[in-house]
Amino acid sequence: MGGWMRIEMKRALIKHNYERPRLSQRELAVATAMKAA
Repeated sequence: MGGWMRIEMKRALIKHNYERPRLSQRELAVATAMKAA
């Protein structure tokens, strides 16, 4: 389950970064973590 979640988060990061390329990686990680929680 843990491995699958990491894959999902990675896909979400890629999608999010594609939609909002101006965000920094740190902001992106925080936004993704907030969504996943």
